[in-house]
Order: sequence, then structure tokens, then C-alpha cells
Amino acid sequence: MEPLMCYLRANLQEYITGDEIGLRFSTLGSGGRRIYTDWTSYSQDNHDIPTLAKSVLSAAGYLGAERAAELIQEWKDGKPRQSKSYTTLVGVHVDAPVEIIPGVSLRQLPMLETELPNATPDRKYQKTRDILGRTALVVDVATSSVFFKPPQKREDTPDAKVSTPFGHQRIEQLATALSLVCNNHVARAWGWHDLLETKAFEGTEPFMALQNSPKYWSRSGTYTTTDRDGNTVLHWMNDQPPDATPPEQIRKAWEILPDLVNLMSQHQRFKIAVERWVKASDPDATPADRMIDLRVALESLYIMSDNRELGFRLSLTGAKHLGEDLEERKSIKKALNDFYGQSSRAIHGTAPDKMRAKATAITDKAANLCRKGILKVVDAKARPDWDEILLR
Repeated sequence: MEPLMCYLRANLQEYITGDEIGLRFSTLGSGGRRIYTDWTSYSQDNHDIPTLAKSVLSAAGYLGAERAAELIQEWKDGKPRQSKSYTTLVGVHVDAPVEIIPGVSLRQLPMLETELPNATPDRKYQKTRDILGRTALVVDVATSSVFFKPPQKREDTPDAKVSTPFGHQRIEQLATALSLVCNNHVARAWGWHDLLETKAFEGTEPFMALQNSPKYWSRSGTYTTTDRDGNTVLHWMNDQPPDATPPEQIRKAWEILPDLVNLMSQHQRFKIAVERWVKASDPDATPADRMIDLRVALESLYIMSDNRELGFRLSLTGAKHLGEDLEERKSIKKALNDFYGQSSRAIHGTAPDKMRAKATAITDKAANLCRKGILKVVDAKARPDWDEILLR
């Protein structure tokens, strides 16, 4: 192993202090300070050259000596480390891969435990039923500065730069755009990272950062069996998978995402309208909570300031904004008026715990009008002057 250590010392001299080198991956049999970002995770610490040499030999056993040497040279030359981010989404389903843009796609995870990607959560400790058959958002990730010169103080370690095709946008923001376009509550549930070739240097099972939202564990419409080898298999109830989300809706959500994020950052009331509409679309929301959230959303969307006649102004503004002709505007105005009166009862505690069919229909219609209003503002790339809308 001595020739390999001499080669590493000579080739990586600019990153070595004494006999230590700064690395952004775990060396064989070692730990390191684990860094988490929205898109990936990596170990960051100083390691001695003999330990790095052992990791290179381990990687050569997995990848071949030539590829292991290529990676060391690429990282030395500043090429970023490649990985993939996986996030399962609820409220959206694909039965075939949908590429949104290069490096960002939605795909369905396998129904059989043994067919899951190697980098899914450790089956010894996690139940795979929660991710079998789920739709996963898969994003290519690049992490720069794999090697760095160890500083005298750990807090002076230079930051790595993590880049993805998402840019500055976040998964939660895409989920919001999908919710609006698909008219269905979309949320992230589980997330993990596939370190790809880097994991070969660690000589261990792939490292996964597992995140979850327990409320989204429900797998209604499915059941599981165990095959003869003891592996979990997921089945759709009555062999009926959920309806696939049209690819054009998925791409439309990506298309409006920059404008949606921009408007939410510039206009606080519009941001409240979007967030409250999403909250109202949550299937776990009680009828009263749903009405209250939806009323706040509509008021934030269509009313710029406090007003004694909020209901009248809201319904009139919404009708003018969304209606194409007089009859449609009358219909929209009535629908919003009906909902406003109904939501007032919820606010004052006089609404029933369970909604009758008529009350549910009124709320559903108002929710859809609110969604259409939000999307119309996003398509216009600016929030309208509502007084001007009313005076036309």
C-alpha cells in the first residue's frame, strides 16, 4: 500500500497538511461530521493518508482500479461529486417516468421490496411498505470541493457548493405548484440520498438521510403480502392503481413555479392566499378548518385592506376577475356569497362538525374558484389592481 500512499501524497499535495487531507466523504471505517442540505448529505472531516489509501483500495474493488483512479483525479481537478436526491410525493402518481427537465424527473418506485434501488432506507430498520409504489421526485445533484486543505480550526472549513437543476427553488414549492395545477393536495413524505460511486470509497452500505411526515404514511387502497423469501410486496386494492397524473399537468406546475415563487416572495397577501388554499386542500382538514382556511385564502387574494363589507367586495372582485360574461359572473358571485355566509358560521362556531352534501358542494366550488384565481394571477405574472378590475 506504500506506493499508493506515495502517489496520493504527491498527487493531492495541495490539499494536505502534515499527513491529513480534508474530505467530503467518509473514509473506510471512519465517521466524520455529517452535513445535511436540502438536496444531499456528506461527511466532512480530516483524514490521514493511510486511511484514504484503504478507501481507494476498497473503491477499486467495487469500481475497478481505473475508475477509482479516475474519480480521484476528477475530484482533484475540481469536478463535483455526483449524487441523486429521492423524495416521495403523496397526492401525485405516475405509472411511467416523466422527465420534467434534464436531471429532474418523477418515477414510480417498484412494488416489490427487492426491486427497490440500493440506496433506499435500510430495510433492517425501516418499513419499506411506506415507499413501495410511491411516486418519487428524482433530482441530479452536484457537490463541489470534494477535497479541501484542512484549516487550523474546524469552523474555518470552506463550504461546499451544492447545485441542482432546481436552482434556488425548493421541493415544497414544487409540491405547492402541483397542488394548484392538479387540484389535489401534494406533499413530500420521505427523502433519501443516493451517493452513487462515492459510496464505494466508504466500504459500507449507502448512507441515507431519512425524513418523513407521519401524517402521510397512510396507504389506503393498498395491501401487502410476503413472498416465499420473506420480502414485502405491495398490491393495489382490486388491482386498481390510482389514476396517473397527466404529464402535461406535471410540466405545467414546473412552468409556473418561478412566477409562483416570485409572486409569493413579493406579495405577502398573495403568499397567505396560496398557503391557506393548500392548507384547506389537505384531506385531513376538518370541515370547519377547511372553510376558515379557504375564507382567509379568498380574502387575502381579492381584498387589499380591511373593509366592513368584505363578503360583498370579495364576491364582486372574484366574479369580475374570473367571469367571462355577465351570466358567469353572476354565478361566481353567488357561489362566493354562499361560501362566505357558510364560512361565517364556521368562524362563529355554529357550523356542524360534519358537512352536509350541499355545504360540501359550496366549499368545493369556492375552493376551485380560489385555485383558478391564484393560477390566473400566476399566469399574468403580476397581482392585479383590484379597483381597476372593478371599474372596467
